[in-house]
Amino acid sequence: MTEHAHEIEVTCPECGEVVRLSEEEASAKMKATCKKGHEIPLAKAIGG
Repeated sequence: MTEHAHEIEVTCPECGEVVRLSEEEASAKMKATCKKGHEIPLAKAIGG
């Protein structure tokens, strides 16, 4: 298993930047922030 196996990528809807964060951080914060400061709300996926 690689170091980045549990990482997710989201694209900022305002500027298009791709943001990478761990699943653990995503679950805890339920949002991501791009380098320009735009907040990206996250939704938990259903299923497995």
